[in-house]
Amino acid sequence: MAGIKTWKFRLGALACFCLLGILFLGYVLCNGSNCALQKSNPASFRNNYEAYFAGTYIRNNFSRELLNKDYAVNIENQDVIVFLHIQKTGGTTFGKHLVEHLAVNPRCTCVHTDENEKKHCDCLTANKEVWLFSRYSTGWKCGLHADWTELKACVNDYFQETYGHKRRRYFYVTLLRDPVKRFISEWLHVNRGATWKSASLKCNGQEASIRDVPFCFTGRDWRGVTLMEFMACKHNLAINRQTRMLANLSKANCYNSTGMTEEERNSIILESAKENLMDMAFFGLSEYQNYTQFLFEHTLNLHFVEDFKQHESTHTSRQPISQDDLNKVARLNYLDIELYQFAKDLFLQRVHEAFIEEDIPVPADLMYELETRAKHADANFNQHQSQDGAKNAKEGKVISETNNLDKFVVNNKDSARENADSLVDDLRDDPR
Repeated sequence: MAGIKTWKFRLGALACFCLLGILFLGYVLCNGSNCALQKSNPASFRNNYEAYFAGTYIRNNFSRELLNKDYAVNIENQDVIVFLHIQKTGGTTFGKHLVEHLAVNPRCTCVHTDENEKKHCDCLTANKEVWLFSRYSTGWKCGLHADWTELKACVNDYFQETYGHKRRRYFYVTLLRDPVKRFISEWLHVNRGATWKSASLKCNGQEASIRDVPFCFTGRDWRGVTLMEFMACKHNLAINRQTRMLANLSKANCYNSTGMTEEERNSIILESAKENLMDMAFFGLSEYQNYTQFLFEHTLNLHFVEDFKQHESTHTSRQPISQDDLNKVARLNYLDIELYQFAKDLFLQRVHEAFIEEDIPVPADLMYELETRAKHADANFNQHQSQDGAKNAKEGKVISETNNLDKFVVNNKDSARENADSLVDDLRDDPR
């Protein structure tokens, strides 16, 4: 009996020793994410803001109905495409695709006016009905770079008054862009002398007052502004522009910041922007031109005669932008980062579903985005997100004075540095 006990003890000890050996070799030999024993823990990212700095995003479980949007747009039957053009998201290029390359009959006819060679296009059906509401077709009839709040209050009234009282369907489309790249691009644009001072900023039938939205500069423009100066003006509409322009601002007291805390206002605006983005007929991402075209064609059943081109980096001389400055831009635009990360997840999942529905092999780079870069949210993600969002909104930034993000970036310095280098290269581009 003693011999059997001794044999069992030795066998158990040997098994434990082998298991410890395997674990030790796994620890020594594994190489980061390539090791099954070191798979990324979704809980390591409390929210999409943290995930952004690691070059990934939180994966959501969207409904099948939300992923598989499919419209039979019929421009001959009073269907109208409304393009919400957010500054510096590649909207100028996309707007030209709509008037120059969309395969409709008859095609848009475009001319350049004498005044500053501005482009104007007549996009009419065979029955002489306007089917596109955009900068190049109708012009800024609802205000310069009108946002969701302005368009929803204006577009139908404009068509009813201008083209007669008819039952129309409106299909809203827009483009989004990486928030840090977009903000830097707008700074460079303003630095060269551009302004949008004539924007009406209407909400609930009233234009924003100079008291609610003061100018960040005196004189004709803000030419020569530095990045630090551009970020320092708290009234700068470039900050979190995408979130603001996609939200229903009437839910947040329009541009009047009194009556609710900054925490409440930011929360309302972000959630409203997400809701409106989901309700839109289509949105694309500037960083994914080919998938943007594919999803547009799949969703609206309208096709382009020319393929979209991804704007490649040019190595023209630019003032170097440090990783520290990029981090500051990200902190300032944390609402846009939360929105963009949400949009990116929804967009890529929609593209994936579209490939499957059309029985086309899913591209390897898309599978990489979905299976490798995306991280599924842990059970506490929504709780973390709401608690952190409330705290950070109250402080006016996503990271508190303890600089938790700086610690996070240091702990993930390889990913952060890689993403920063990529941003610096991409910021040499300047899509409008």
